[in-house]
Amino acid sequence: MNRFFILIFVAIFAVSCNKNDELTPAAEVNKTAIAFSNEAENDSISLSVNTDWVIEKNASWLSLSPTAGSGNAVIKVSVGENAGFEVLHAKITVKVSGIPDIEIAVSQDRSRETTGLYILSEGYFGTGTSDIAFYDVKNDVFTPKYFNQKNGRTLGDTGNDLALYGSKLYCVVSGSSGYEGHIEIINPQTGVSQKSVTITENGAVAMPRCITFYQNKAYITTFSNTVVRLDTAQLEIDGHAALSGTFAEGICHYNGKLYVCNSGQGSGTTVSVVDIASFSEERTLTVPQNPIAIAATSAGEIYFTTGDLSWNEGPASNLHILNATSGQVTKTFDVRASRIALNRDFVYAVDFDWGNYSDYICKINLKTQVVTDLADRIEDFTMIYNVSINPANNDVYITNTGQNVLVWNKNDEEQKRFETGVPSTSKVVAITR
Repeated sequence: MNRFFILIFVAIFAVSCNKNDELTPAAEVNKTAIAFSNEAENDSISLSVNTDWVIEKNASWLSLSPTAGSGNAVIKVSVGENAGFEVLHAKITVKVSGIPDIEIAVSQDRSRETTGLYILSEGYFGTGTSDIAFYDVKNDVFTPKYFNQKNGRTLGDTGNDLALYGSKLYCVVSGSSGYEGHIEIINPQTGVSQKSVTITENGAVAMPRCITFYQNKAYITTFSNTVVRLDTAQLEIDGHAALSGTFAEGICHYNGKLYVCNSGQGSGTTVSVVDIASFSEERTLTVPQNPIAIAATSAGEIYFTTGDLSWNEGPASNLHILNATSGQVTKTFDVRASRIALNRDFVYAVDFDWGNYSDYICKINLKTQVVTDLADRIEDFTMIYNVSINPANNDVYITNTGQNVLVWNKNDEEQKRFETGVPSTSKVVAITR
């Protein structure tokens, strides 16, 4: 009899334990939205789940892997390039039996349609003939000396830099004897100047050189050993930061700091680090001689060039990487490079050797740092001076000290050529919508 009751007790206990062991389905994801650029990209979703699951999508332009499983998982989400001019939208759904579906919104940005190109030419030094040409992409119409046509005057002397920020186009005009250095602020929709801001230091006209932008401020280097800050809303100078080095040239920003090349007109060996919040020089970094052009990647690798000094028995031009965290030069590529431009994948570097009359152009993969020589792709085009990249479609614009612009697509294939009508063609800025 006692054995009978023991068996009943064991059976009841076993049933009770089985009920307690039944899991309540639960699932979580680490994000509820994913936004891709128009380029081919990957992202991931971390799925925390205690049972079987499946994941579905409602659009063919994105892919998922894996699409089913049991327990925790990381789901890879991939998209190809969106070459269209419409933003794409889709939905990813995580399905777990016994609980509501979990939805993740996915979007992919549209391609930006390039409507025009502004092309800056410096002109010969001291002649006051700097100007900007314009190419109307839609109507295939090229207008040389467009700024002069729209404003009844030239830019002045030595237009050294050109950049688009917000709804305005900013041209840095260095000036010379008889011509004031200034920033020409232009409406990119009309080509009409909105304001000309003279750059001064201690009451004297300074020679501005290069420009970068951060949080509604423009930062401009000068040959007066300062960085000048311009409010992009008020269009007024509102600050100066003194530099230890001399003859400041290229400038870029990364992680709340400005990085400024102190060229010393060939003798400089430092890059100044300026803290943006306090707007003061924080430290100087020792670099190879004659730093000129500089640009930062999103990963904190700062590419900079050193200008050619071989004509004076010094080092040839070169390309280097400066680590923003350590402040150390971590790599020198041993390629000829005086000017650079970069996109998400590559940095393009160009130079011209007046000693042997040779052109140099290459691109470096930002991930692998593999160098690809592109000089053999250029025909009947010499004295390369500068390079620019269209961020919308990765077209590459190569200019020379003559009056010419060479347009490559993202595959480094020639598409078009222009003649600006003004020598020393320099920067190209694309207007998109």
